Amino acid sequence: MKIITFMLLCCLSVTVNAGAYFDVCEDARKAERQYARTMPIVIDGSTTLINFIVNCEKKLIIHEKQITVNPKTIPRPLLIKVFNSFAIRQCTVGYARYGWDITEKYYDINMKLAFIFEAKPKNCTKLEINDI
Repeated sequence: MKIITFMLLCCLSVTVNAGAYFDVCEDARKAERQYARTMPIVIDGSTTLINFIVNCEKKLIIHEKQITVNPKTIPRPLLIKVFNSFAIRQCTVGYARYGWDITEKYYDINMKLAFIFEAKPKNCTKLEINDI
């Protein structure tokens, strides 16, 4: 049950409202400032957002998260399903659709990098997971 909860709620990510023109960099920096005031942010019983980084020059946003479940116990098909959900969201309503790279880094309880999700505008039609 813990793994399923993690998978359902782990993908906290910033999405962009469609509509009037806005400054993507300023919008991302605003989110970065808001998150910084309350970091770390518990997303669910298994996932905590520990860092949110915006680099406007590189058009890059990085979410760093710590998970309390052993990453080796997460079934690969479930991990792929969660990644696909992340990538589709970023490519359709997130910053990737505006030309920004979005990276989610997941660390285990010992802060060892467990896996990375990436959504890049050039790859929004070819989605893949990067194992560590």
